[in-house]
Amino acid sequence: MEHSAEKYLPVFLTEIAEMRRYSEQTVRAYRIDLRRFREFCGVQFAGHIKNIACPEIVGRFLTESRRGGDAARTVARRASALRSFFKFLARKGLLAGDISDIFPSIKLPRPVPQYLTGEIMRKWFDSLPRGTVWETRDRALALVFYASGARLAEISGLKWDDIDLDRRQITVLGKRNKQRVIPVGDTAAEGFAEYKKLVMGMYGAERTDPGQPVFLNRRGHPLHSRSISRILNKCFMPISGGARLHPHLLRHTFATHMIDNGADVMAVKEFLGHVAVGTTQIYTHVSGEYLKKTYNRAFPRAEGENT
Repeated sequence: MEHSAEKYLPVFLTEIAEMRRYSEQTVRAYRIDLRRFREFCGVQFAGHIKNIACPEIVGRFLTESRRGGDAARTVARRASALRSFFKFLARKGLLAGDISDIFPSIKLPRPVPQYLTGEIMRKWFDSLPRGTVWETRDRALALVFYASGARLAEISGLKWDDIDLDRRQITVLGKRNKQRVIPVGDTAAEGFAEYKKLVMGMYGAERTDPGQPVFLNRRGHPLHSRSISRILNKCFMPISGGARLHPHLLRHTFATHMIDNGADVMAVKEFLGHVAVGTTQIYTHVSGEYLKKTYNRAFPRAEGENT
């Protein structure tokens, strides 16, 4: 079992969670995907790594997953989980050569991200109360997610010295421990300032010192990622008719609205912390659909015409 995937799977999951700072949702999904792959491989998974790191087994696993009724997005995520795991094994010197050779050329449709319209966002923000410290906290959360496009783990990890109210910007610690600075604009900065003032009034000025967590629960402890997701859902449901909202939807909304309003794709890539521009370009397809619908709404007779 010295060079088996069974031995290194828990090591890999620990690394992406604690060192590479993958989100809780991604770690959970990768754990499920890799356990599914382990079940698919059977006893081979406990054998030498090279016996399962081959295009025949990986291709059959992904193909059978798709044929079994899994959505294309799920299959794509499983491929990503395997790719990350095999890259980890290659860094350990347990796999030789280019790991891209392991993955056959399976064409998977890339899903277009969902997003919220500007009208819905305005309606939501207008509906958010701001009287108590907790209402102000919830409003600041909603504002910063939309204003920055940051990930859930990045927002939940914010400290007060990460927020520059004068420059209207925040500094987040993203994947692979990479820092990036994101402008958030006047509205989100004012939301932070209002919340900070109320925190100081409730707990004292020391609770907003550098290094102190920004978002607190009602016991004065740091607010965890799952609690943030629940708060956003609770705030959103009154204007959504019960539809749920997840923080990543606000990230998609930020990126789509930026590109709709003329932002350069490379700039949006930097804001989002993407490694490759191809990941960001998916939002240009969203904007293309938006423009097409807008055109057809204005000139309905043109729909379906070839010009």
